[in-house]
Amino acid sequence: MSVLSKIMRAGEGKILRKLHRIADQVNSIEEDFEGLSDAELRALTDEYKQRYADGESLDDLLPEAFATVREAARRVLGQRHYDVQIMGGAALHMGLRGRDEDR
Repeated sequence: MSVLSKIMRAGEGKILRKLHRIADQVNSIEEDFEGLSDAELRALTDEYKQRYADGESLDDLLPEAFATVREAARRVLGQRHYDVQIMGGAALHMGLRGRDEDR
């Protein structure tokens, strides 16, 4: 691998670390959402909308929103999102594209 290629890929590691941090944040609060009733879980959507309207950023809301979705999927579908799926959602939120799309 050329030096230029190594330099170009250095940013990818930084992005991956950021995506891992987001998944770790979602994992760290997962138990808090498991204990909520269905009504409490549904009410979080309105809470997030209000917090956003009050000036909180989407980046700040993202871990809680993803934990909410993960818990809802577990209850309704019986399936829990994998960490890589959380990371993929975060990448979409960040506007990241795959290498093939850059060509």
